Amino acid sequence: MSRTPRKKNCPVHAFQKLISGKHKIRIVWNLSEGPLRYNELRRGLLSGAEGTEEVAARVLSRELKQLCEYGLLRRHDYKTVPPKVEYSLTASGQSFLPVIRAMHDWGVKHL
Repeated sequence: MSRTPRKKNCPVHAFQKLISGKHKIRIVWNLSEGPLRYNELRRGLLSGAEGTEEVAARVLSRELKQLCEYGLLRRHDYKTVPPKVEYSLTASGQSFLPVIRAMHDWGVKHL
């Protein structure tokens, strides 16, 4: 069975680019129950995974920014002192949750 070459900008390639990054899937998953602040997200990434190292602030900030740019997250800056910023899922981010659930279920079954 021969396979035809995939275009570089195919949906699978675009999706792979969207979720590439060490913490993006966990960030989206952690926001499934509602908005969280930066430090709440950071603490959430440190819990529940074996051998989890501290998340570098620049890495988390970069991944949050990219997820906002891709339209999966919404960043709400309350413009207060001290700063208060919350992240929440957009409709597109909500639609990604069943994909993460399927990945979870596959992992439970096969890993």
